[in-house]
Amino acid sequence: MLVRNEIMAICAAALALFVLIGIVTFGGGIERTLALWAGFAGALSQFAGQDRSPISRAASVALAYIGFALALCALVLMSSAGGH
Repeated sequence: MLVRNEIMAICAAALALFVLIGIVTFGGGIERTLALWAGFAGALSQFAGQDRSPISRAASVALAYIGFALALCALVLMSSAGGH
């Protein structure tokens, strides 16, 4: 079961990487900024998730949701503005 979870985590990270690279490549200034902050929130989430305390786990989940929301905002702005 551990190997399956690791594979799922690697696939999720790869998908996030492709989405963020796409936003940075094809988005405008605001979209790029949001994508960079989303990546930073994801990195902070992973850092906080290394600790086993309930507070750091909750912070990890909150930061992950913040990263998802920022990336979603960037995608919505890209689709409404037509990219560049």
